[in-house]
Amino acid sequence: MRYFYWAWLIIWFITWTGTTWMGIQAGGSVAFLFMMSAFGLGVLFFTSVVKYKQKMHFTLWLLFLVIITIAFILPSFSTLNPFVFLLFLLVLVSAAETFQKHYFWTIMILVFLLLTIFTYPYFSLFNGLIFCYIYVLIAIGLSIYQMNATRLRELELRYKTLLHTHRQLKRNSITQEKHIREQERVVIGREIHDRAGHSLTNLLMLIETFRLKNENDPKDWEQVKSLAQESLNETRQAVKALQNEQITGMSAVIQLIRKIEAEHFLSITFSMRQNALSVSLSPTQASVVYRCIQEALTNVMRHSDSKKAEIIFEAPGNSHFRLEVHNALSRPIQLTEGFGLKSMRKRLQAINGHLEVLAYDSQFIVRGSFPINQKDEEN
Repeated sequence: MRYFYWAWLIIWFITWTGTTWMGIQAGGSVAFLFMMSAFGLGVLFFTSVVKYKQKMHFTLWLLFLVIITIAFILPSFSTLNPFVFLLFLLVLVSAAETFQKHYFWTIMILVFLLLTIFTYPYFSLFNGLIFCYIYVLIAIGLSIYQMNATRLRELELRYKTLLHTHRQLKRNSITQEKHIREQERVVIGREIHDRAGHSLTNLLMLIETFRLKNENDPKDWEQVKSLAQESLNETRQAVKALQNEQITGMSAVIQLIRKIEAEHFLSITFSMRQNALSVSLSPTQASVVYRCIQEALTNVMRHSDSKKAEIIFEAPGNSHFRLEVHNALSRPIQLTEGFGLKSMRKRLQAINGHLEVLAYDSQFIVRGSFPINQKDEEN
């Protein structure tokens, strides 16, 4: 789309330059034509700025037609300037591309009147009829093109609206699911505390009562009491952990993938191989995996034309953990490590791992690995 814009701009510039040059050759004032060219190209630039504001956009195109009229139609040139026809044709194509039906036909009629005035001194009646016939054919063709362009704009608008609604629904579903899960943990924790906690507390009180009544064998009662007290403490710790639970490790990575898919409409294929799901990672290692995946997917969104990525987790022999993120490349690139990749490399090196960044077979690959049986340095 960017190349199309610049190609269209170059066509405009060449056509305007040819029109100006022919005007100078036909005896026009150089200073006057250059001044009008500056005004015309300036207005043409601003038409792209206010493209989605129909009234202002239409006003600028009317001003552009006024500039063409003053520069190339009102002055009496010795010869017919053929570039004026190309100039008006570009105006009509631009109007068909961007305007609604009534604006488009207004410009179509104005251009016809201006061209009639422009060609009247140079054309005979027969040539004028031929010109009218050709103009009608161009008008019919551009009218069909304008209807298709309008339909395409409406489809794009609907697509963007649906895409926004889809992302909003996905975001809400993730938030709602998290909220429901947190509520369930709170309810379960409360039930455990109210039932098991109270039962164990009552059990301790009964054991203490029986121990005082049967002082002949206090050691057995002390052992039973110790076991009950230990069970009560473990229950309280479980309730506390359940109420304060946070998503970490693989769950955090999966939540990250779901979030990116929902918000950025990125299609991600996620696979686990060779016991990757069953291995136990330390908190530091799990955090490194999360940050590496986050940075790799961010690179895909920023620098790749493709909306697809693949993530692979492996744990060969349960001794090393390997992560890989790759996406398709639309064109060859020169590998340069920016801040994100350098940060990934440092994180992996901190847990005795390493990072590989490759680009081959139209694929960009980020691959990291580290030993699993590595003591957490935080301990």
